[in-house]
Amino acid sequence: MDTSVGLNHARQAPSSDPWFRTRSPEQAIHLCATAFYPHRLSVLGPSHRFGLTLRLTQMGPITLGDITYDTDVALGFNEIRATYHVNIPLKGWVKARHRGQQLTSTPALATNYRPDAEVTVTHWPGGSRHLAVSIDQFAVDRALETLVDGPPDSPIAFDAALPLTAGAARDWVRLVLMVQRQLDCPDSLIRNALVWDPLAESLIHGLLLVADHPYRQALAAPAGPGRPGAVRDAMDLIEAGPHLPLTTSVLAKQSMGQRASASPTGRSCSSSPRETRWRPASSSVNAPPTTSKHNTHPEVAGNTYGENSWPNAASTSTVGPRIAATGRRRN
Repeated sequence: MDTSVGLNHARQAPSSDPWFRTRSPEQAIHLCATAFYPHRLSVLGPSHRFGLTLRLTQMGPITLGDITYDTDVALGFNEIRATYHVNIPLKGWVKARHRGQQLTSTPALATNYRPDAEVTVTHWPGGSRHLAVSIDQFAVDRALETLVDGPPDSPIAFDAALPLTAGAARDWVRLVLMVQRQLDCPDSLIRNALVWDPLAESLIHGLLLVADHPYRQALAAPAGPGRPGAVRDAMDLIEAGPHLPLTTSVLAKQSMGQRASASPTGRSCSSSPRETRWRPASSSVNAPPTTSKHNTHPEVAGNTYGENSWPNAASTSTVGPRIAATGRRRN
């Protein structure tokens, strides 16, 4: 799955109605491909009942989509992508195939799709409402690297099944939904980088704690005492920049960089590309395509629509309320 259209971070004030609606299969492909990934869509139910309702929210490396199809559909994603994708049914269910496994997502069992394998949604029933959580692979891999000794295997070998019956997993879903609701408000506190930067990191850390993967037990183990030198370095950074949205991973990386610069080798970790961090970007975004409740296509039953059904879909900016981020090197 191509992510060239899925990671276009840009700040945009939400409209009074954050929902996008269309009855055109081609336009539905365009909306979802612009926000997430190019795909094929097959209408399984009555064509005259086809419709898509979509709400998009983005916070740095995290894209959230509240998605409902009015009639039964199937979706095909053949290409790999640069994101981890969690599908959480809020109402109904969906059946999919991923890495040779037949998966059924329900409100009690989410599905975690890895970036290195295709995904085929074999049956999305009409009326089923799903929350799509797409997180940049580099952001998740980097977060895990700061929490364990040494770089982890990439992509992280997440288990496809994510049970939502445990309290911690339910709390993570509630936190995701809260962020989505708050970002719809133009004056929300979460829109301030001092809040959204550590909150985005908390959502990523939360996924690493509730989803099953080879490093989960290491993350759950009690942390040992910090080295006095590293603690002093972190305190110096906090005192030097109290206005900055410093997070634990940023402090850890910066402390390592400072101590490496002072070492006999003179090697500085702060010169690595991994020293980037999320910050607000430009406010430009292309206008979303026109959507309509009355734009019907009566001859679409059973047809399959591909990535090229909508012109220039891959060159259009992501639509919907956005919170932007780009890399920034810290010296």
